[in-house]
Amino acid sequence: MYGTLPPLPLHIVLATISNFIITLIIMDTKLLSPEPDPSIEEENRNDTKAAKDIEQEIECPRCYDVMTLSSNFDSIGYVCHQCDFLLVMKYIRL
Repeated sequence: MYGTLPPLPLHIVLATISNFIITLIIMDTKLLSPEPDPSIEEENRNDTKAAKDIEQEIECPRCYDVMTLSSNFDSIGYVCHQCDFLLVMKYIRL
């Protein structure tokens, strides 16, 4: 009832093998890391330097108490807990 199949023609076997090899060559699985961008690295260094230069506490211009550095998700500023004065800093890219 079940018989053996006849062998495949040689050109079909060779075409299948060559397609498999070409696929292996084209689809390389090693991960490529992006080349480092010098301008981004310079920006990061400048941002880090600017962050280190920011004072943690300053004098409140309204009540002369101490204002502490505070940050939100998208802003940074100083808050005076004595008189509730808020000083928000604006980021200017140079």
